[in-house]
Amino acid sequence: MNSVATLEAHLRSDRVGPSWAALALVALASACGGADPSSELPDASVPDGGLRAPTVDPRTGIVHEVGSVRVDPSWPLLRSCAPSDAGLCEAEPGRYVPVADGESEAVWRPSDGRYVNEPTLVRTEDGTWHAFANGAAGNGDPWRETSLLHASAPTLGGPWRDESDALAARDPGAPERQLWAPFAAREGDGWSLYYFAHGADDASWLRSARSPDLRTWTRDPETLPAGRDATVFTRADGTRLMYSVGLVRRADGEHDVVLLHASNDGRTWRAMDPALEQPRPCRASCWGFYESPFVVALGGMYFLFTTYTDSSPRTYEQTAVFRSADPTRFEQPPVAVLRAHGGEVHTEGGRVFLTGGGWPGNIGEARRGMSRTPLAWAREP
Repeated sequence: MNSVATLEAHLRSDRVGPSWAALALVALASACGGADPSSELPDASVPDGGLRAPTVDPRTGIVHEVGSVRVDPSWPLLRSCAPSDAGLCEAEPGRYVPVADGESEAVWRPSDGRYVNEPTLVRTEDGTWHAFANGAAGNGDPWRETSLLHASAPTLGGPWRDESDALAARDPGAPERQLWAPFAAREGDGWSLYYFAHGADDASWLRSARSPDLRTWTRDPETLPAGRDATVFTRADGTRLMYSVGLVRRADGEHDVVLLHASNDGRTWRAMDPALEQPRPCRASCWGFYESPFVVALGGMYFLFTTYTDSSPRTYEQTAVFRSADPTRFEQPPVAVLRAHGGEVHTEGGRVFLTGGGWPGNIGEARRGMSRTPLAWAREP
């Protein structure tokens, strides 16, 4: 869809909730500490199995269960990627659950002091890593995020070298005032960068840009008919699935969803039924809580990682992981909830890592920048 008016009409349909012009709620709620900053829930009880029971914010419907994982200690762990770590681990078919397998460490801190939020990573044929992210100075302010940062490194652990910003509101003729949630992907002989943008008159769109070398980017003139925080997963047959953040209107109210669009060429996208829907209606500041969806395949199954948050410190790093045999449909409940904001899964040197970043005001100054956390996969018997 080429016009803001057309995009907003699509997002106001019965399928999807209010216009993304209402994205101002994100900054408003975040600045106040979340959709319900005064809500303090009592400690959850510990059920059989030793896991803390998930608690639910009665106003927002947000589930608070950071760190919980439904894994028996006797299940074997898959840690290595063999025979190749170019993609995700090759594994025997089975039902796997991702688990944190080490401490999180910050690997990229921009030299100018900006924070790194919602980073996306790609690796070129020579093994060089490139990372892109929205960010700004300070402790976290979406309205100051006016460019997409870029850095490169020979390994995922670094050393990372700052590159010129990929895109910025200061670029000549740029339509954006703020740029958020980039996602980079190989596209033919070049690269694509998807990002959510906010412009004049509170207009917001999903946009894309193309590059032959990950350093020089040309904006596509068209906007895309999806929600925000878009990522793309390419199936074995070449079909591209785009996951993004949205809402649907039901009889009992608006529900958070992961929207789904499909494409055969990476240019023309068709809407499908949501890939995931929260069964509880959103009760306050509904802008879409399933942030930064990211899909990977392992052992014949698909895993959807999404940061389910109202942007308050309590849920800011709550990445819920859903598992399905069908990458177009995931169901509740999650199989694990890991600690990351805007997480992506990448492999290097025979190990799997969950990358992420976020506002230092929520994740702590010591973790300013992009972090990585080692992952393992527990296999159910």
